[in-house]
Amino acid sequence: MKAIVVLVGVLLFSGCICCGGELPDFSELTGDTDDDGEDCPSPYIAYGTGCCLDANGNSVCDNDEPMDDTTIPMPPALPDEATSTTMQSTTTSQAPTTTMAATTTTLKSTYECVRNAGYEPDSVLYLYSTRCGDNFLSTASTVEHRTGVDFTKLKIGGYIDESKIKVMECFYGGYSEGNPLFGECPKLLCPRTGETKILTGRSSATVLSQMTGFAKDCK
Repeated sequence: MKAIVVLVGVLLFSGCICCGGELPDFSELTGDTDDDGEDCPSPYIAYGTGCCLDANGNSVCDNDEPMDDTTIPMPPALPDEATSTTMQSTTTSQAPTTTMAATTTTLKSTYECVRNAGYEPDSVLYLYSTRCGDNFLSTASTVEHRTGVDFTKLKIGGYIDESKIKVMECFYGGYSEGNPLFGECPKLLCPRTGETKILTGRSSATVLSQMTGFAKDCK
């Protein structure tokens, strides 16, 4: 029986060779391959005796690629202009205070200047002379009684003594010979406010009205 089986096998083998036949591919029957993973389906690539994932297609297994470090950017620094702008605003806001102080100092200086010249700073200074008229002295006395404001009467015609020059400099500035301000009369000066007024008109009623209004404003 065994001899018959061997004989059949020899005949089959010989028939394949003599007729140009090929030996059967036993790998298809067994499923074995010698390609070492060359048949890995995309996106897999051969790795050793098997396959590994290559999702980005760079021929490197994803498991072997290094991790990228993530750097968090620092917030931008504040510009230097913010500080300079704040300082400029602070400097500008102080200007009005300086102006007010200067005005107050000027008025106080006029008041103290009259006092230092030896005259009463709470009175109205009345400048007169023979040339410009001395017929309103009684009018000045009437205004004193009506308003309660004293009048200091200063005659400036001709030679002007040093004390009168000093008190007039409190309103006109430095004295110089020929300066027309030092010859103006009849004129009223108020040490409290620094105001001056030339009296106009020749009638006593007109001058009385001007003197009264000036005295009230000078209180």
